[in-house]
Amino acid sequence: MKNENENEFASASFTAGQLNAIVKKLGGKEGAMAFLRDETAVTAKNDAFRVRVNHDLSVKEAVSAGKYDWENDDINDKNFPSKRSGLAQIDIRLVHFNKDMSSEDVLKE
Repeated sequence: MKNENENEFASASFTAGQLNAIVKKLGGKEGAMAFLRDETAVTAKNDAFRVRVNHDLSVKEAVSAGKYDWENDDINDKNFPSKRSGLAQIDIRLVHFNKDMSSEDVLKE
């Protein structure tokens, strides 16, 4: 005998606005489709987030895929060279120092 909730949509209790916010957080339609194709994954664990990174993308392509509100011309392949390739899962942590800091000071921490 099937559980009567098995046929219910998992998103049935979400509002359209909440569903839209999820799609936006995944990077818009293309980001959501990449997530559904298992090309992108995001999971939260304590204070870390596991993300899947496609090292085959150039920095410019990765920034464009992120659909950020603004771009910095200094974020480019010249300033962030990489010899990595393929897909990888990495854990990232967001850190706030509660004060303005230079890049050098951050790296010292």
